[in-house]
Amino acid sequence: MLDNQFNFSYIFATRNRLPFLKITLGKLLETVLPDEEIVVVDGNSTDGTKEYLQELFKQGKIQQYISEPDKNQAHGWNKAMLLAKGTLIKKIIDDDVFCYAAIRECKNYMLVNEAVDVCISNSLTVDLLNPEKVEENTRLPYFKEWKSGNVKSFTFSDVYLMIRKSSLSLIGLYDTQFRMLDWE
Repeated sequence: MLDNQFNFSYIFATRNRLPFLKITLGKLLETVLPDEEIVVVDGNSTDGTKEYLQELFKQGKIQQYISEPDKNQAHGWNKAMLLAKGTLIKKIIDDDVFCYAAIRECKNYMLVNEAVDVCISNSLTVDLLNPEKVEENTRLPYFKEWKSGNVKSFTFSDVYLMIRKSSLSLIGLYDTQFRMLDWE
């Protein structure tokens, strides 16, 4: 593989969330592959996040890292997407749990199927007060209703989104006027 050529970019946008970031990023660092890069945009944290990320960057464990004030969360994510060098981009939220094996199945599918610009999955949710109760969430019925022309739009969370970087010019970046990105 040529220098600075990645098939896949994991992107993080974070600010003052060091305890969560250490867990989520730590799990990823255990399994990251040579064709994958990790991009972290820190919104000028003051809780030790900046120093933690600087050390990981110095050690070569994350490939790209910046720490500077952001206008808001959307601005941080936009910077991360634009910095990403991978053919595909996967947003990693610092306080969620991800199955990297499943992510890689989607990655491999999209790399083989170049006409696919976006991949989105179902999710499992757990209530912290009732951890035995696991529920599956799916947006598939809403997507099918939209595809049939019965509704103009449907909502889904971008937490589950994998995107082909070249499609950013078609779909655009996050609108920085929105405060809750999941509902943009």
